Amino acid sequence: MKTKGRISGLLCMILTVAYAIYIVAYFGNASTTNLGGAIATALVVPHMICVAVAAVFSLVGFFVKKRWAMLTCAILMAVAAVMFPMYAMMVIVQSILGFIAYARMGKVVEE
Repeated sequence: MKTKGRISGLLCMILTVAYAIYIVAYFGNASTTNLGGAIATALVVPHMICVAVAAVFSLVGFFVKKRWAMLTCAILMAVAAVMFPMYAMMVIVQSILGFIAYARMGKVVEE
């Protein structure tokens, strides 16, 4: 990965992992309290799954320096925004940073 793609990739990874931990912890407690929490959790589960998988791909994209993984992370964050539009504002920044990191990483030439 080129140096100029590292900063946006790092920010994307940190924000994605932090948001994945936050949303799983927040809705993990809400489902056990009452029926309303269980219904809310059921509505947000597709969004949570997309964010959790995107977090894994962001880690792979940053640490293993795989361009395709960063692209997959950015696409999954955009899909998460579509899955639950009320929380779209939480994932748009990560999606944009993921696309920027993908574009700036460039082709990796293996020798």
